[in-house]
Amino acid sequence: MEKPVVATDVGGVRELVGEAGVIVPAKNSEALAASMLASCAKLPKTAQDRSRVPIAHRNEFSIDSRADDWEALYRTLTSGTRGSHRDGTPASNFAFGSSGR
Repeated sequence: MEKPVVATDVGGVRELVGEAGVIVPAKNSEALAASMLASCAKLPKTAQDRSRVPIAHRNEFSIDSRADDWEALYRTLTSGTRGSHRDGTPASNFAFGSSGR
């Protein structure tokens, strides 16, 4: 099931979401709640909206990509040496939110 995207305007969220969702001002719970309700009302259109998210964003921020980043960080912290992704990419070549893939 596709999910609507409603996010607050912090960090690089606006660039990540693009036209695939709704951006509301940070620290504005009323705007966030109103946008969430409005997004739920238009759920059938959400799949169309999601298709506009660039594939690079969908891949970079996928569960698998995030898990790889956390695993590499964990390996680095527990081994006392620099870790790497399962694909061999050194941990020093990525940062959370920008895995370089």
